[in-house]
Amino acid sequence: MLDKVKGLHVQNDFEKAKEQPTKLPFGFTLEKDGVFYEDPNDEKESKIWICSPLEVVSHQSDVDSKNWGIELKFTNDEGYTHYWPMPKSLLSGNGEEYRKQLLSMGLNIAHTNKAKSLLSQYINNCKPSKRATSVEKVGWYKGVYVLPGKTIGNLPDNERAVYQSASSSNLGFARHGSLVQWESKIGGYTAGNSRLIFAVSLALSGTLLKDLNVPGGGFHIVGGSSIGKSTINHVAVSVWGDRSRFKTWRSTGNALEQIALVHNDNTLILDEIGEANKYEMENTVYMLANGQGKERSNKGYENRDTKTWRLLFLSNGEIDLRSMMQSIGKTPKDGQSLRIANIPADTGKYGVFESLHGLANGSQLADKLKESAEDFHGVLGTEFLEKYVSNRTENKEKAKFYFEDFKNQNQIEDDSQVSRVLSRFALVAAAGELACDMQIVSWDKGEALEAISRCFKAWLDDRGSGNTEAEEAINKVKNFLERHEGSRFEALQTGSSLKKPDYHKDVINRAGFKNQHEGRDIYYFFTDTFKSEVCRDINYQTALSELKAQGFLKHDVDRLDCKLPSNRNHKRSRMYAIWGSILGEESE
Repeated sequence: MLDKVKGLHVQNDFEKAKEQPTKLPFGFTLEKDGVFYEDPNDEKESKIWICSPLEVVSHQSDVDSKNWGIELKFTNDEGYTHYWPMPKSLLSGNGEEYRKQLLSMGLNIAHTNKAKSLLSQYINNCKPSKRATSVEKVGWYKGVYVLPGKTIGNLPDNERAVYQSASSSNLGFARHGSLVQWESKIGGYTAGNSRLIFAVSLALSGTLLKDLNVPGGGFHIVGGSSIGKSTINHVAVSVWGDRSRFKTWRSTGNALEQIALVHNDNTLILDEIGEANKYEMENTVYMLANGQGKERSNKGYENRDTKTWRLLFLSNGEIDLRSMMQSIGKTPKDGQSLRIANIPADTGKYGVFESLHGLANGSQLADKLKESAEDFHGVLGTEFLEKYVSNRTENKEKAKFYFEDFKNQNQIEDDSQVSRVLSRFALVAAAGELACDMQIVSWDKGEALEAISRCFKAWLDDRGSGNTEAEEAINKVKNFLERHEGSRFEALQTGSSLKKPDYHKDVINRAGFKNQHEGRDIYYFFTDTFKSEVCRDINYQTALSELKAQGFLKHDVDRLDCKLPSNRNHKRSRMYAIWGSILGEESE
């Protein structure tokens, strides 16, 4: 039977320090059988049992001396020791919420009203000598990395930092098994499989966002059913904890804000994009990548602190963001597509796998990895952090070297948009190579760089090497002309010969005029029609700039429009003029 490793609840250094014991409030005693109260002023009142042994370890507050809390420690009947930095605000009212949390962790509490009241008095009035700084989110605080129940690294002057939350949850940072077991059952199968190396490296790389100063963003594994897409996410989840870290797109914006907050400086794993609210996805992707929630006010109409985070996220699905938005009549902007980069799931060999490691097929390997992730998880992430923090300066320089090396090997010239996504892939590659240097993964040196390069090139091939928003703009203008050149463009009566005689007919819902200039067809668009119809859902100025760059725009000097030529029936308005060569044919 697998032994449970209590890695996130180990005894911290401060527990070993010889300090003044906690001063208990008058009348209370802490004994091996529990916490008791005996009224010294009433000899007739019997000794009252309140709860099983419960220690008040420390008091904590944030850097502004707000958000005060009390760190509690107890061992439940199964011998599992819990630490909970509880917000002091939970002592308000009847205290039902904090008692519910303690009961869920296994603390035995007397059920009389008097005992419940005494428990609140005991917790509130204990005077521990130890102090700590409370932080509201997982991640970097000064030089340490704060996790629920454990802080990795040491602060100067005996300062301590703890993650304080109204919930006693470990946020899925559960630890089962050893690093050797994880490597044997999961890690060893990642070698030779680019998508699996990518998953492990991505899970680790969220911790490097701050040190390498890379903006947050996401990746989306996209492909058909039954090729192993979800296996990639299960492997990524196993780096930090159990399946409770597997989140879903099927959440409200408010819920995702809270989910993002508890994945700060880490990697959020999201399953099946097809379950997301299509009408909210546009804003949701921006919110997750940009690291900031909505501004809100309280009942007094004062602004509340806006939630902020810094994270990477991994998603999967049979469709991507572009397809999802097009299904509701929207065209995603490049900014959205760049914040969640598509990686085709199919490697061209065995679905998401390139190597089966002796197994019969991809289905067997996928099932084996998913089952193993249930039993062996949460060790690689903390091992990586402990080694990284132990020599952070040197490791940071190594990570920067791998980051720049990857960018140099994969740089696409003169494409700033590709460069933005390249930096995110480079961060993932740096984490993978650093883990190899630390000897906590089994793949060979350089294999992470190669695997992540393969994923980057797959993204590049899927996207195309050009500016997709500009391409979309050109296509919109071309498609509009292909649909409407014979029905919505009136022949301009200037005396010029026209290519098509049927342009002399009456035009309904006119979009503009058609004429010839120096033997070439040219289309003049009303500016409002061009902006609202032709360029619906895209930036019309981007369209005009790209039309100009590709030589499809006739324009006056230092402008993007021009005057309509002299004619018999119409004023010489300023219009956008597009050469007919955009349709692929020149006038004969």
